[in-house]
Amino acid sequence: YQCQWCGKAETPLDRLAVDHIIPEDSGGKGIYENGITLCTQCNNRKKNLSISTFGKNMFERYLLLVDKDNDKQTIEFLKEILKVFHKYQLK
Repeated sequence: YQCQWCGKAETPLDRLAVDHIIPEDSGGKGIYENGITLCTQCNNRKKNLSISTFGKNMFERYLLLVDKDNDKQTIEFLKEILKVFHKYQLK
């Protein structure tokens, strides 16, 4: 009972949503294997994005945040992750 993206636990005031990993408009089916639990905030961010697009957007966002703090170790880590998205052209 937690968000599979940020790890936030479900509370009575912030219920989890079940979302499609592959959106229905991209051919995703409404089956158990294509479901993921997300908190309201992550679900609103994801919208109809695929998990890879959502993930890439989140890592890019984190990179902007840590860049402001000049956290060199985290910056390099996030850049390495983003290289994988670019290498496999994950949008």
